[in-house]
Amino acid sequence: MDEENDENIMLIEALLRAKIHPALEDAVFKDMPNFSKTGDKKLAEMFYVYFKLCSILDYDSRFWVSDQLGGPYAKEHSKLSRLSQITPENNDIICYEFNVLFSRMLEKIGIESSIKAKADINIMFTIYGQEHIDLEIPTNQFNGKFFGDYLVFRGYIDVNSIKIADEKILFNLGLKQAEKSLANNVLQIVKEQTKLEERKQSLKQKTEEETKLLEQLYKNLGENKDITLGDQEKLKILFEQISKIDLNTFASVEYARKLHKVISSSLTESKTKYVSIRERVGKEKDCYDMVGMFVIETKNGISYIKLTPPNKLKSISHDDLEKDFMSGKLDYIYGSRIFKPDFIIPQIESPYLNEKYAKNYLDYIAFEKNKSLYEQNYREKSFEDNKKTLFPSDDLNDYFDYLLQKGVTLNKSEEAQKTENIKTKPQSLEIK
Repeated sequence: MDEENDENIMLIEALLRAKIHPALEDAVFKDMPNFSKTGDKKLAEMFYVYFKLCSILDYDSRFWVSDQLGGPYAKEHSKLSRLSQITPENNDIICYEFNVLFSRMLEKIGIESSIKAKADINIMFTIYGQEHIDLEIPTNQFNGKFFGDYLVFRGYIDVNSIKIADEKILFNLGLKQAEKSLANNVLQIVKEQTKLEERKQSLKQKTEEETKLLEQLYKNLGENKDITLGDQEKLKILFEQISKIDLNTFASVEYARKLHKVISSSLTESKTKYVSIRERVGKEKDCYDMVGMFVIETKNGISYIKLTPPNKLKSISHDDLEKDFMSGKLDYIYGSRIFKPDFIIPQIESPYLNEKYAKNYLDYIAFEKNKSLYEQNYREKSFEDNKKTLFPSDDLNDYFDYLLQKGVTLNKSEEAQKTENIKTKPQSLEIK
């Protein structure tokens, strides 16, 4: 394909010109079983191709956290020639790349498909790489009875789901029970072929002391049903499992979230949070990749444990973490519109949060300065109850309290603010 004529191609033309690398095509089709006896050969083959693509390809985490279509990685992904370069080794994709590849592969097994856009536009005559797309597959070409006329696939979701949480696979298709059963059977075939479970947790050599400690811990659990693990032991198990993850960036960060969810619900003396954030790549201002951050609060202080994918864990001090946020080396993921107040990392000041919630914070300061007035006007409630009514997000309240502690006012020059900020910091607890 002529690279000079590789940009500003309409989607309808891109679908005709797109080429698949032989290595990717071979990886998808070479082990496909004969589904003639399934009762719906076409449907089984469609599921197989979809699951195989999802297991081989990975979503480009850099694109996701770097403002997506408006970010620095968008141009590279919008080049049609890039599709022909995607292989099992060079496997980072985004939504429209996945669905064009999926569409071309379905053609090879005689299955019709069409492009669907979330926006109500004539998507086929837009420029390739400028709109999010899904893939519609008419159900009238299969034997089963379906709830709708089309199945709509979102490969950009399931490339992670198939590696992390099987229950999310195909959740949006609205399949009836017979088709769900067929899909699950095909999924198990693909999982066995691609060794997905082994990708989740690769075998890594641990020191003899660590191995014996963990073995004894599990032995005690098996022998004594009444044994109660302390929070430190539970967190040790969590980090031990995370140290085995062998997935790409996006999937590893999200798989760590799944592991954290399992452990955190049973903690009794510690309060934990896990947040996906972004880290600047090199010196480029707008180029980021994903990392994870564990926040562990105990009576002795707060710990911050950074996860660098796939499995590198490192304690980071409060001062260093806040410095990285204030410099922009680390930041919240907000370009993709997935930021929520409960993602806030406790006791860490962020320029993004300061800008986003400046008005809320100024109202909060006014409220704190006029406690007596509020208490007089709302005597039926306590001051704390009134504060929760006006500022319902506990995470924001905690963040505002921290800014007040530092003396941040958000209405002065940056240099003046730095001079005024109180230098008291919460105790940083080192977790090994």
